[in-house]
Amino acid sequence: MRRATVTRDYLVVTLGLVAMRAEDPEAKSLAAAAIVHPEPATFRQLLDMGRGKPWRDSVVEALAEVGIETVSNFIGGCDGR
Repeated sequence: MRRATVTRDYLVVTLGLVAMRAEDPEAKSLAAAAIVHPEPATFRQLLDMGRGKPWRDSVVEALAEVGIETVSNFIGGCDGR
């Protein structure tokens, strides 16, 4: 459970940095919205908007960590661990 909390915090911090530092006001708004309402559509929009932007790789990496943690928990839950 601790790992999941760290992973979540990593994503929130990454999104917070985008919300504070992105040059595009719409990207700032989407990043802030993704923290409060983490919906798939919001993340997809943010990733599309981030093409060619320096912050996009950070968001992709944070989302990948969330996905890895989720799969780990899901698989672990299936075999009784």
